[in-house]
Amino acid sequence: MRWSLALEFTCVCGVLAFMIVAALSWSAWAQTPTTSSAPVTGGDTSGVIIMIGFVVALIVIIGAGVRLYDRKRKRETEATHLQAQLSEALLRDPGLAGLVLVATVHVVPFKKSPPLVELSGQVPTREAREHALSILRAETARLQTAVHIEDRVGIVPTMAQRAG
Repeated sequence: MRWSLALEFTCVCGVLAFMIVAALSWSAWAQTPTTSSAPVTGGDTSGVIIMIGFVVALIVIIGAGVRLYDRKRKRETEATHLQAQLSEALLRDPGLAGLVLVATVHVVPFKKSPPLVELSGQVPTREAREHALSILRAETARLQTAVHIEDRVGIVPTMAQRAG
């Protein structure tokens, strides 16, 4: 669906460029005299060169826009995949069973900076929090992915009393 949007944008820009070139050409043709007593020599091609340059510049700008959009989409897809991997690793661990811990991955779309992994939720002890963080570190090391981990896990001792 996103590619169709980029393709549609490219087609609209192409049609607009064609309309601008056609309008400029029409205006250039309209300004030429219909009868001339002077012999016709090589015409002035500067207008044509400017129009061709304008169309080439427009195509380059459109191409750059599509490339940036594709890079953004790729970074978001990688972040979603990483988030799924980390969440699955937290769910697989029996020491964290029954705890609600969420690993959310944030990326900057156009920069090549490492993703930010935000671990949030509540655990009964400091050891459980450290265990969850060590699972995230081990999983990112296994995936060979450099990340920044932000700890937003709250320690709620009453959770241990209710569970026990």
